[in-house]
Amino acid sequence: MSEESLAFLVFAISFAAFAGFWLLVTSAITNMTPWGELQALYPDKPSADAQSVLRFQSAYLGRESLGVSFQGCLTVTVTRNGLRIAIWKLFAPFAEPILLPWEAIETEWAKTFLFSVVRLRVGPRGSVWITIAPRLARRIGKASDGNFALPKRAA
Repeated sequence: MSEESLAFLVFAISFAAFAGFWLLVTSAITNMTPWGELQALYPDKPSADAQSVLRFQSAYLGRESLGVSFQGCLTVTVTRNGLRIAIWKLFAPFAEPILLPWEAIETEWAKTFLFSVVRLRVGPRGSVWITIAPRLARRIGKASDGNFALPKRAA
């Protein structure tokens, strides 16, 4: 075997190993969140009219103390029917977009470390938390034609 073919073989094996590891890690991270549960409860409806598409968004998705932070890898689409959230395929190759109906979203202010954030509670009894920055919540509210309102701050 020549050096060139050996180098190519090493490269091919390394690439395949990295790709397999990447799929394993991204699948494990997605499975640590209730994304699958949300996919079953709120499947995407591609016919929903997009009123605003917000790319490169961030959110924390999970339950009370366990979840995953998706930094800059979400596409949030405001539609007439609800809020569509999709994770970039590079970071969650098997996760399908979800469409949260407006009536299924409860909002509240929350505090994380030093920052105030907006928490969206969805799922059965509001058990799933999607925590977003107030700036994103304001943008969603503005684009939603009154379907999404920021919660009132506690006095």
